[in-house]
Amino acid sequence: MVVKKNINHIKSAIDLYSGIGGWTLGMKLSGVKNIASFEWWKEANLTHNLNFETKNEEINIRDIDVKSDLKFDANIDFVVGSPPCTQFSYANKGGNGNVQDGLLDIYKFLEVVEFLKPQYWAMENVPRVAKILEIELNGGCLNRFKKLIKVIKIVNTADYGVPQNRKRMIAGDFPVSLFESYKSKIKVVTLGDVLNSLNKKIIVDPNYKYEIPRDDVTELDNEVDLTLDEVRINKDSKTFHPVYNKMAFPDKLDRPGRTITATCTRVSRESIIIESNNGLED
Repeated sequence: MVVKKNINHIKSAIDLYSGIGGWTLGMKLSGVKNIASFEWWKEANLTHNLNFETKNEEINIRDIDVKSDLKFDANIDFVVGSPPCTQFSYANKGGNGNVQDGLLDIYKFLEVVEFLKPQYWAMENVPRVAKILEIELNGGCLNRFKKLIKVIKIVNTADYGVPQNRKRMIAGDFPVSLFESYKSKIKVVTLGDVLNSLNKKIIVDPNYKYEIPRDDVTELDNEVDLTLDEVRINKDSKTFHPVYNKMAFPDKLDRPGRTITATCTRVSRESIIIESNNGLED
């Protein structure tokens, strides 16, 4: 019988599809040593290196040879990462991304896990991937890795202190009951909490209490208030949409914000609208 070591003894990890370092930061805050991070996008990797004073080179994870490229001095206790979600997201071409291409990244992720045999591992992606995994693990292209995955779960990041409602899929092998127990210990952070912090001379992170002078933070300039036409169009798209659910207008400050999208504009259903001193602003 294999007995897993106490999680407090976990010391080392690698981060696949590391981006600018979200997983890396989580490991650092938890006292876990990150042995290596792998990312192919130059701009994201550069930001990661600036954030953590590392010298990681860009690497296409799909090209990794697990036997020759994954040799480490220490045993790897954690493998974590977030394969690109664009091919799976419903926001990509109305949900018509190239799923088969996206599965190449998940296959490689699982191949790394299979080779390194970490104590715990976790892979994050959009909720749609939960169903895709269930299909592909049972006779599909991922059938080889079926025994690796013990957990497939959809979570709302707002339940874990993130100030926006954002559902994500987490798959892997980790103590799921311990993970879920944090929901009762973490304070809900609202959109109002964030805005109130950003309006102070010293900005204090609502979760980690990290302080930084407001003058040292960029892109805090207020948007110009919406015109009457912009208000009307936004209100109609959110409260009278013929297909999608009704949204609050303006957005409520006493709850986590809605998911912030990369393509948000002043006039769109996705834009977050709040009241200003003079009217409504994006």
